[in-house]
Amino acid sequence: MYKPKKHILNVKTPHHGGMKEEEIKKYGYTPSEIIDFSASLNPYGPPQIVMDEIKRTKKQDIHYYPDSNSQHLRKKIAEKNNLNPQNIIVTAGMSELIDLIAQTYVKDKTPVIIPEHTYGEYEPSSKLNGAVIKKASMPNHQLDVNKINRQVEKNSVVFICNPNNPTGDLLSPKDIKKILEKTKETNSLLVIDEAYHDFIENPQTHKEIIKEKNDVIVMRTYTKAYNIPGIRIGYGLSNKTHIKYLLKSKIPWNVGDIPQRVIKTLLTKEADLFMDKTRKKLKENKKHLKNDIESLGLETTTSKANFLTIKVKNARETREKLLKHGLIVRDCSSFGMPQHIRIAVRRKNENKKLVKALKKTI
Repeated sequence: MYKPKKHILNVKTPHHGGMKEEEIKKYGYTPSEIIDFSASLNPYGPPQIVMDEIKRTKKQDIHYYPDSNSQHLRKKIAEKNNLNPQNIIVTAGMSELIDLIAQTYVKDKTPVIIPEHTYGEYEPSSKLNGAVIKKASMPNHQLDVNKINRQVEKNSVVFICNPNNPTGDLLSPKDIKKILEKTKETNSLLVIDEAYHDFIENPQTHKEIIKEKNDVIVMRTYTKAYNIPGIRIGYGLSNKTHIKYLLKSKIPWNVGDIPQRVIKTLLTKEADLFMDKTRKKLKENKKHLKNDIESLGLETTTSKANFLTIKVKNARETREKLLKHGLIVRDCSSFGMPQHIRIAVRRKNENKKLVKALKKTI
């Protein structure tokens, strides 16, 4: 039998949250009866403007090939971020962008630095391209700049999730600058994953670091903020040289015309207003949820994102017990945290159901 390249033999498929139909059936539920706390999506989305745009789809919208490099959408995203279109790449979700970065920059034996407890896709994508993975320890389950910098050697690729998934802690602009100084010193590439960027109050714009002399790529997505995982759009911000390299690696027509049109509706004042209202609601919901959980004697990590990570005795068992109540939470064992579960902040009535179920299970 014809064999794959050797790197694939050492790759494990990462685990993700979300509903699994067979598992739900086992407990006697249908997907509509389940409350999903395992995927950190905006419970108030998608906004109506997304649905209206989808309904406007005509035959000609699917009769022709889409704009292969998403030129019009790149221009709109660039305007929103006060950058040039040449500073933007649009991809089929952030997963494609992670793969593109690994394909473009990870060579055989490239050191790839990843925090000890973080998003699971950086490692397999890097390993497929021959990387040597180096984990930066996280004392008290918090990102530590000094621990990260200590692992960086010449010609490394450094992945940082900010705010970090699953712990939710957020590095400051000063922290990012410190890592960037280290990557400059070692001729390395810094990749910042900002999947939860839209849930932060006063987030960084990064215009000051998206410069030709800086080897940094910022990754973002519309999936979480607008609750549109089925649309599959992510984008990257970087200097013109890195975007040019990534575009060379990208497959043609990676993003369809309908997703491109849908995302344009999210670059409007109406979408901004939707997110402003969402942030206020989720901030209030999170405060009450955190207090209610801690009143049960459970510890939570310090999270700046739209989710909380809770310490329990056994994450797998707790998840199974909560499933019996029609609630799915994220078992953090795959993050290297077998005593923690991650829960998305949802609507108030849903959060109360979770707290009530947690009280029974502990």
